[in-house]
Amino acid sequence: MLGHPALRAIAGCTATSNYFSPRCCRPCCSCTLVRRLHWSAGLIGVMFMIANVGFPRGRAGGRAGCSVRLRLGRTIWVSILVSAIGTAVIGFSPRTHAFPFIVGGFVLASFGGPIYNIAQVT
Repeated sequence: MLGHPALRAIAGCTATSNYFSPRCCRPCCSCTLVRRLHWSAGLIGVMFMIANVGFPRGRAGGRAGCSVRLRLGRTIWVSILVSAIGTAVIGFSPRTHAFPFIVGGFVLASFGGPIYNIAQVT
């Protein structure tokens, strides 16, 4: 794998994205939402419920043939870019009226993740 340039790039991209993934940061994000933004458990639950709409949409988009339309390399980069933009939106959301920014960031991050995973395996 290390000798093949495409596989090496995909492995490096996967390792980096897994390290900074919002799925790994959700416990820290929950603590931040409670301690800094003073959100209730119910509001955090509603936020995660709405935000997880991205996963089935991403899975359907990945299965429907994003790789066929964009080709494999572009699909990998676009999906990781969408996830990274979502993570950045979460991180840079304002303290006041943060709910739509955080939900939107999680939707983008959860949309790009399945597309990336489907594209890298195929």
